[in-house]
Amino acid sequence: MARPLSDNPAMTAAARLAAVAAAPQEAWQTLAENALVPAAGSGPDWLGTLFETMGARARLLKAGTGSDITGMLAVEAKGLSAGYPAPVAVSWHTDLTFAGTPLVAGENTAQAFAGIIDAARRETGAHALLINGMEDGETLMAAVEAAAGELGVAWHPVANHLRAALRPAGTSYEAWLEASFPRKRRHEFRRLMARLGETGTLSFDALGAGEPVTPWIDQFLALEQASWKGLRGTAIACDEKLEGSLRNSLERLAARGDLGFWRLAINGRPIAMLFAVMSGDRAWLVKIAHDETHARFSLGALIILEATRELIECGRFSLVDSCAVPGHPLIERLWHDRIAIRDIMIATPGTPDWQFTLLVAAEKSRRALRATAKKVLYAVARRSVK
Repeated sequence: MARPLSDNPAMTAAARLAAVAAAPQEAWQTLAENALVPAAGSGPDWLGTLFETMGARARLLKAGTGSDITGMLAVEAKGLSAGYPAPVAVSWHTDLTFAGTPLVAGENTAQAFAGIIDAARRETGAHALLINGMEDGETLMAAVEAAAGELGVAWHPVANHLRAALRPAGTSYEAWLEASFPRKRRHEFRRLMARLGETGTLSFDALGAGEPVTPWIDQFLALEQASWKGLRGTAIACDEKLEGSLRNSLERLAARGDLGFWRLAINGRPIAMLFAVMSGDRAWLVKIAHDETHARFSLGALIILEATRELIECGRFSLVDSCAVPGHPLIERLWHDRIAIRDIMIATPGTPDWQFTLLVAAEKSRRALRATAKKVLYAVARRSVK
């Protein structure tokens, strides 16, 4: 029987730990490394630590039996308070969530998706599953359609967009730079770096294999805390649980060799830092921080370009996801490749077509209202500045 029209109660810390323990780490990691679409943000080193620390209202949906895990997705059940006329399992989002593609096995992918959809109904009472930020790949979407057909349920796309990305494709950094920017723009990047070097001894370095990562984390958090994010209270260090989860995740990823960390410094003092999470031949840019007193030097662009050099020249990656919002003014001007992203809603078994149609309409209305509110707030902010 479906649950009433209310959000799921919070889980206790013990229940969260038990849920993670129910997904054996080795099997989970194996799935993460061999998924149809690599999704480091859904692996045990990232999602597992987030769930343990912050997943009070989240649920881990698993497909497969025992230690044979074929699918994984974290969701949060939402109901009337979120504007839905019936319970919906929405892919879980936190301030450290950077990608939304579920983990699904490379073989029997449709069956894995079907298991996740079925678990959404069974474990949360949801009448629909909403997956936000999923890669819009042909094979992945074919698996969704096959899973829906297998279960006899409807599904519907609710939004899509393109996200900036980097596809190294065997090129050199210099060749990529020349192909990506006109001569005048390349000259501007060199000029900015030269001017920055005039303010002190300029250095760029990356986290080395086996090097302790804790000092890097400390420096990054301090740099972000000193920015406007710290003033607004949105810096990671402003939230003890968020900071704890990040530290845990980065330590585990560094030990596995799946963390990239880069730093620009003046006289040994960090002025810009950036880190990326890696899995197989893919990487995801997760967070960037920089010293706003050096804003005139476009530090964000400079450190991304230096990181791009390393991402290209290491020869490991076929795709690097910027994880940026659509229209991001910095990364979209630097990285010109794109990844198609889609948000989809899938009915769970037993949901009548008329009810699913209402849920899709409710979701589209929520998005339209939110977009209108953002436009109004932006307009007010611009007028207040003037």
